[in-house]
Amino acid sequence: MSELLINAQQTAWSDDDFVVLAPPVPLRSAHPGVRVVTLLRVPHDARITVVDEGGSPRLVPPAGTRAERIAYEAGDIAGTWTVSGVRGAEIAEGDQQQMRALQPLYATAFSPLVGYSWRRGDAPARDEARRLLDLALRTALPAMRARPHSDTAASALVTLNDCTRCHEGNAVGAQGRRTDTAGWFSTLATLESTFPLELVQRASDFPACRATSTRQSPCVDRSASVLRVDMRRALARRDPRAVRTCQARRYLHDRMDAAARAAFADSFAECNISPAAAPVQVAPDPPSTEPPPPSTPPRSRRRPSR
Repeated sequence: MSELLINAQQTAWSDDDFVVLAPPVPLRSAHPGVRVVTLLRVPHDARITVVDEGGSPRLVPPAGTRAERIAYEAGDIAGTWTVSGVRGAEIAEGDQQQMRALQPLYATAFSPLVGYSWRRGDAPARDEARRLLDLALRTALPAMRARPHSDTAASALVTLNDCTRCHEGNAVGAQGRRTDTAGWFSTLATLESTFPLELVQRASDFPACRATSTRQSPCVDRSASVLRVDMRRALARRDPRAVRTCQARRYLHDRMDAAARAAFADSFAECNISPAAAPVQVAPDPPSTEPPPPSTPPRSRRRPSR
C-alpha cells in the first residue's frame, strides 16, 4: 500500500492523454450539489481488446490504463468547484489492478488531497486504507475538517471502488447501469445507448412502466423498463452531450483492436466513426454551471507505507 498526496488539486489535471468519459445519459450523483467527472487514459502504444462474458463483450484494457472518478462540490468562493473525493484504478502488468482513493485534508477550497493506493483483492490493505482515511477525518481539527465527521464517509470512499457490487447485469428488481466483472463501468456506459431506468430516473414519466415500489420499476410485461438514446438524431442537432459522447467513443475506437471495434460497431456507427472518419468537432456549448471537466487525473506523490 502507498500513501498519495496531491498538494495543488487545481493544477493536477493537465495531461491531454486523458479523455472525459461521457455516457449518453449523464451519470447521477446521490448527493445534491455534487458534480462527477470520470477520466480515462489508455497508452498510445497499447490496445483495448474484448472477451466474451456470458454473451456480452467484456472490455480488457491494457497495462497502463488508468481511470479516475472525481467528485466536485461548490467551493466557498462563488462560481468555484473543489474536489471532494477521488476514486480510481490503474491496470498493472499481469492484469492486476491498483485501486486508489483520495479526499480533501481541509475544509478550504482547493485543499490538498490525501489518500492511499492498494492492490485490488488485497483485503487487509483495503481495510487499512479505509482506517487511515477515517483517522484523517477524525483527527483533523473541527474547524479544518473537510466535512463533519461521519463513520461511513471514509468507508464509502474506499468501498465504492467496487463498482460491480451495485452495477450487476440482469439484476433482480430495479437495475443500475451494468458493468462487467472487471468493474469498468463508465467506459462501458459510454459505449452503450440503451439503459435501464434506474431509481434516480423518474419511471413515472413512462405510462407503461409505472414504479410499484422503491426497488422495482417493471413494465406491463414485467420486464425491466429501459431508455434508449437516439444518438444519430441528437448528433444531427449538435446536442452538446451527444458530441461529447462521440468524442469519447472516437478516443476509445482509436485505442481498440479489431475485435473490440467489431464488438461495439453499432456504437461507433451511431457517431459516424470509422478508421478514416474525421474527428467529431465540438459545437460551442451554452453557459453552464458544471465544473470545467479536467483532462487528467491527479499526478500524485507516492510515499511507501510504513
